Amino acid sequence: MESQLALFVNCGAYSYAEIPKRYSKILGVTGTLGLLAGSQKDMLSEEYKINKTTYMPSVYPDNGGLTFPGDTEEGTTIERTTAGFHTAIVKAIELCEKRAILIFFEDASTLETFRNSDRMAKYFGCARVMTPETSEDDRKGLIAQAATVGNIMLLTREFGRGNDFVCYDEALNRCGGVHVVQTFVSEIKSEEGQIMGRTARQGGRGSYQIILEVSSLQKFGIEPEDLPRMKARKELYTTIDAKRNALFERNKHHFLKGAGVAKEAHLTTVRFSSMFQEQRFEAFESQLQLYNPLPPSTASGKTLVLMDATGSMGDVLESAKNTVGEMFKRTYEILRDKGLGDAGCEMQFAVYRNYSSGTSARKGLLVPSPWESDGSKLRDFMRGTNPHGGEGNEAIEVGLQHANLLSEEDNTLAQIVLIGDRPPNTREEVVYKRARALQEKDYHYRGTIGETSTYWEDELAKLSEKEIPVHAFHVKDYAKESFEEIARRTGGECGFLDIESESGADTLTGVVSRKLLLGIGGNARGAELVAAYDEKFGFVAPQS
Repeated sequence: MESQLALFVNCGAYSYAEIPKRYSKILGVTGTLGLLAGSQKDMLSEEYKINKTTYMPSVYPDNGGLTFPGDTEEGTTIERTTAGFHTAIVKAIELCEKRAILIFFEDASTLETFRNSDRMAKYFGCARVMTPETSEDDRKGLIAQAATVGNIMLLTREFGRGNDFVCYDEALNRCGGVHVVQTFVSEIKSEEGQIMGRTARQGGRGSYQIILEVSSLQKFGIEPEDLPRMKARKELYTTIDAKRNALFERNKHHFLKGAGVAKEAHLTTVRFSSMFQEQRFEAFESQLQLYNPLPPSTASGKTLVLMDATGSMGDVLESAKNTVGEMFKRTYEILRDKGLGDAGCEMQFAVYRNYSSGTSARKGLLVPSPWESDGSKLRDFMRGTNPHGGEGNEAIEVGLQHANLLSEEDNTLAQIVLIGDRPPNTREEVVYKRARALQEKDYHYRGTIGETSTYWEDELAKLSEKEIPVHAFHVKDYAKESFEEIARRTGGECGFLDIESESGADTLTGVVSRKLLLGIGGNARGAELVAAYDEKFGFVAPQS
């Protein structure tokens, strides 16, 4: 214990996006320059002053090259269920018995779910796996053996670029080369181009295919009912590509906001470093305290943020990732301004999905963060959270059940902030969806929050009895009526959060920061702190 015991001190954060600006010349080489979106090219020019580009043809001859029949079902396969999704991947493996196949997954959790599925049982012992946890030495061996006849490799997306799976096996080339399967949609097309480029290396042959579960397309605005039309028109890949590009352009202000937040943190860190070098120790100590806030001496006024993390909530999750640090920063500023520098705030983010999401540690039915008084740690939690799953109404009832369990552990939960785009499940939906998850995916939820069936009105009644308000903010009108009812029954606030607008991130920051201050100060003092926040930062309330 003594050898491992350490005190970790936060001394700031540097932005990778800002570091290149310190150099007088920037040169780059990429195989995906032609796949960059217009706004990405603008950013290269405006932010990094890269205004000269040169395209060079490959030095290798074209002897068959890459095969990707995009809009056909051989090129793009979309399945409605997880079982069908797994079956389609196994079918691709079976068709490649005399070839080599590389299957790329969005993350290690999705990879392991497939690897341990019944459909994969036949090939479980044959498949090689490469994830971020794989050691450097093992990676080298796996990459060297990848392009050999009969090889099956399961990889996470990180290995879709920068790794050369060269085929030296002429027998493999004669059979069509390496086959690459991508099981998720890249939000940026250049990543897809990199993954596709892991085959047909150095003039060799190869093929590429996309296999998807329809629930993963919700974040792009594609619903299960859209599939028949896409198939009839033979526009599977074309539709996905168009929706992906539209989403990127629509959300670019979120990316710019995130870059802006990172830039501000970067510049603050640079100044912090200068304070030490210039021996301005008083200023250095003050900033060090800001980087390492003490937890509150007595636990009180805790705020739980329940956030929908299904496929359609990508905008909100991106905004939360970019603003959670700012939420804490502004809250502590107001507390210091009001002579409450010793006071602290504690917040927990808990993302909820639906019963078909299972119990994954990252993409499960309910995934909570620890209680945090440090924005950087909560930001790290949110950065590891991605939109996934969905199926109509969502499992808000499980989030409310989690809140009641927290309140039973101690009596310091002051309030709940609910953010989502769908109503909670009805009683009938809870029964049906749980039964279907058990039948199709064998999800028993033993030992997890989902083990006991519950209903949102029952959980809400308990919260109301404990006088814990639920402030409910909907991002789509579809959820308005139910969110108003949830807020009314608990004495909370309700409103529409226009997260897609350019001011959406600031509104989200204000919504949560003001509730944090209200929770810390209680009714009268809390109102005073909120008024101070509005005066200092300005706040446009969500529409009621």
